[in-house]
Amino acid sequence: MNIDETYLQRTREFTKLAEAQKNKSNSLAMARLALFLLAAFMLWYFWSGGAAAIFGIVFIAIVPFLWLMKLQGKADEQFSYNQQLATINTLETRALNGQFEGFATGKEFLNPAHPYALDLDLFGDGSLFQWLNRTVCPQGSETLADWLTNPTIDRQDILQRQEAIKELAPLLDVRQDFQAYGMMSPEKSNARQQLNTWLQEPEWFLKRIDVRVLTILGPLAVVGSIVATSVGVLSAEITAAIFFGMLAYAGAYFKKVSQVMDQVSGRHDLLKKYARLLSIIEQHQFKSALLQQLQQRIVTGKEPASAYFRSLSRITDSLESRRNLPGYIITNGLAQWDLQNALRLERWKKQHRSALAQWFEVAGEFDALLSLANLHYNKPNFAFPTPETNDFQLEAIELGHPLLNDNERITNNLSIPTSGYIILITGANMAGKSTFLRAVGINMALACAGAPVCAQNFRFVPMEMYTSMRTTDSLQKHESYFFAELKRLQSIVKDLEAGKKYLILLDEILKGTNSTDQHLGSEALIERLLALGASGMVATHDLELGELEARHPGHVRNQCFEIVIDGNQMHFDYKLHNGITQNFNASLLMKNMGIV
Repeated sequence: MNIDETYLQRTREFTKLAEAQKNKSNSLAMARLALFLLAAFMLWYFWSGGAAAIFGIVFIAIVPFLWLMKLQGKADEQFSYNQQLATINTLETRALNGQFEGFATGKEFLNPAHPYALDLDLFGDGSLFQWLNRTVCPQGSETLADWLTNPTIDRQDILQRQEAIKELAPLLDVRQDFQAYGMMSPEKSNARQQLNTWLQEPEWFLKRIDVRVLTILGPLAVVGSIVATSVGVLSAEITAAIFFGMLAYAGAYFKKVSQVMDQVSGRHDLLKKYARLLSIIEQHQFKSALLQQLQQRIVTGKEPASAYFRSLSRITDSLESRRNLPGYIITNGLAQWDLQNALRLERWKKQHRSALAQWFEVAGEFDALLSLANLHYNKPNFAFPTPETNDFQLEAIELGHPLLNDNERITNNLSIPTSGYIILITGANMAGKSTFLRAVGINMALACAGAPVCAQNFRFVPMEMYTSMRTTDSLQKHESYFFAELKRLQSIVKDLEAGKKYLILLDEILKGTNSTDQHLGSEALIERLLALGASGMVATHDLELGELEARHPGHVRNQCFEIVIDGNQMHFDYKLHNGITQNFNASLLMKNMGIV
């Protein structure tokens, strides 16, 4: 079964399971309604039987009602889980056909001042991030974006990520379980920040002796009085007085508990989500070093991190009862529920505040790795690059732009054998120069992230990149296009002078001036880059720059994208050839479009 068929089959299976759970949930809802009506009828019928009969009916009815409610909650949860799995596989089917609009674009990470992110279309609609991204938590998205924009140059880090990605790729159920549970509880942008604020605040309720004592003795007094009233030993008035006294004491702390609730209550879905995500990481027996390290980082006590998340989720869930007035009256009158939960929260915080941030980080890193593993699963023909330790090297066989469909992609070979080596690429408009430069840059970003690349073979020395392809005017800064480009080139030169190593990708530099000035400036810049030991590619229409190959043998090479003109027809092969281009097409394009 091929990958497309696998996704289609899983979509059908999970859709069917979701429908079954929905029907089960509806049946349980009807059973709860029937039980409620039966209990109401019995209370009306036996009302004259006194307090003992009323308490007995309520107790008998509430147990099966709560049981049915729990079963319905599980059915609803399973419905949502299977529905998300069906959605995931539907989206993957579309992604295989080049339709990845259903995934987040990462536009919040776009920084025009970044050395290469804007030029290489790393973020935004139709971007590399959108094509790659399968993350389900903010920390995962941030980690993935960081790997693409702050490339590691540590060879061992890259190899460890590759090892982890290879192990995760075939684990389709593990990957999609993580994704489905994450999608069931989308996070608000400030959710973790509010939790962190609460974690940094000192404990308050634990220091109140009256609170700690009454939360133990109070519920015992209420239960004892109810039992005594049921058997006729104590009057109902005394029991009511104890009940309302408990309620009044809880009311005295209502505002203080509300402050805590604003920070943590309503987070039970978020916490339950991370409990599940971490549980997936904990339960699998991983072999790769990086995945084992992630597992070790979430073992910080007697229980795994997921268990601690579940316990905090249960506490925050319990706090939700205070939003309902009848629920608040009953739970606080009977058991000081507000104060019980406040104490439980502070005990949890005191024990785990130092580990929570690390648990979120582990979930985020695993989340990002799953996106890259999904790429490896979907694109088994992409190769894992080989990081080298030489001074400089970039060699690629059959390299192409990964975002193009397989049946449309044209691939090329590339060789930058040493530092201080510039490839000058000439070619007509639309012949493929810019696309090829972006293909090289995007694959380099993937390689440094530890991901497979769109090539048959890819050998490289990990390093940072700097590009200049899409510089724009800045009206706010009163900068022209030309000056903005000069500032970018200045940054490149300054970094190179400071000893940094870059892969340089420049597309038609200095086009904001006249042709003579452009040629002189471009020639001087390339000479300067060579003197600083820079390596990379420069795409240009300036054929005279090709003379640099003779002046710098072994350090400058001319290559081109050629076109064939047959009458009024142009044929593009998008293949990289040696030498300088012989054909241009601007006048022919203008003629064919009726401009001239």
